[in-house]
Amino acid sequence: MTDKDKTVPIKVPQFPPPHLVLWGLADGWPITRLRRAYRAAWQRRFGPHDFLRTAVGWLLWPFISLGFAVRTGQRLGGPIARSGGPGVARQILEQAWISLWHRISPRYYYIFELHRPALRWRAAEYLTRVETKSGIYRALKQRGDRSSFVRINDKLSFAFFYGRNGLRVAPVFAAFRAGLRVGNAGDGRLPEGQDLFVKKIEGRGGIGAELWLAQAHGRYRNTAGEECTREDLVSRVLGYSKQADYLIQARLVNHPDLTDLTPGALSTVRLLTILNEQGEPEAVNAAFRMAISETSAVDNFHAGGIAAAVDMATGALGAATGLGLGGDFGWHETHPLTGGRIRGRVLPYWPEAVALAIAAHRLVAPRVMVGWDIGFLPDGPCLIEGNTGPDADIHQRTELRPLGNARYGELLAYHMERRLGLRG
Repeated sequence: MTDKDKTVPIKVPQFPPPHLVLWGLADGWPITRLRRAYRAAWQRRFGPHDFLRTAVGWLLWPFISLGFAVRTGQRLGGPIARSGGPGVARQILEQAWISLWHRISPRYYYIFELHRPALRWRAAEYLTRVETKSGIYRALKQRGDRSSFVRINDKLSFAFFYGRNGLRVAPVFAAFRAGLRVGNAGDGRLPEGQDLFVKKIEGRGGIGAELWLAQAHGRYRNTAGEECTREDLVSRVLGYSKQADYLIQARLVNHPDLTDLTPGALSTVRLLTILNEQGEPEAVNAAFRMAISETSAVDNFHAGGIAAAVDMATGALGAATGLGLGGDFGWHETHPLTGGRIRGRVLPYWPEAVALAIAAHRLVAPRVMVGWDIGFLPDGPCLIEGNTGPDADIHQRTELRPLGNARYGELLAYHMERRLGLRG
């Protein structure tokens, strides 16, 4: 098999440009193997025009990254300096050095808290969205007859597939595409007295999600205080579907042990599973997400929520934090709105949730990696969604460590080397 036969459809942005030389990486590290495989992937795919474009990126990146560092430091550096961290000028210089040496955009200095010396000296081990979502994940995508693939990111297909296979999912009452109801998605009737959740079939980040609470006389009220009848709600979602596909599901409620960790929205764990060297799904990282606004319908980390790392062995939570941008640098032992204790809280049904994720992954192998959103209901865990390009930021942020040399990086390196023919 030639190198041309082993190309993969990755995207390589011009800024930051990819690593040409792997500075500061030991030969035996998983992150070294992973970055070598990533470098082989883009070099095999590149033609003269691509190399020229990337060369321009290498030449301009020192100046562009310095500009980003100045802007980001001026916007976010004050709280770090006031809390005993380095001064703003030093933060800017550290950002510029990290972005130049390790190709880490300046904003990740705050997301990963690289102002902490112990973490800054591990900067080479961090993975960013440029490397994962645009590169590694795309390289590891399933190939072949796509008609046989389960479209995990399609929430309607997800609910149908796992429901048919006996795994617990949220009930779907109706779905709508292009202004029309999908005939085989429920019977289109909304049960009396049932709280409802409306979301895009292929949406991300909780955008477009709405919670509608059942009221008397067949009416519903959303978190913004709007009210409508059952018929009006269906018409409303039909209208939404002219722009994007939507579905209506049952609203799920949190286990009683978790009600003080949310102002109302369902809290979910993002649990990563990756096929191991034996081809079996392995649970590697997890983060528990919580809404902090009474008007939020979702717990999404990138939509202003907070998250806490989960101990994979016990299901115990660490302190929670926001994304680390916009000044949300705090770490919370208790929920900032409800006061419920976070650190040390053990998630109910944790072994069952891990087993559910592994069982769900087995049904879609040989897909290499999935990020599962799982809710903890009063009577057990429930699959909410699956994500084929799960974000590593939430785990590296909440765990206060890079994943490049963790099991996550080790398994991705193994699969990249196999995909590119770099190992037997």
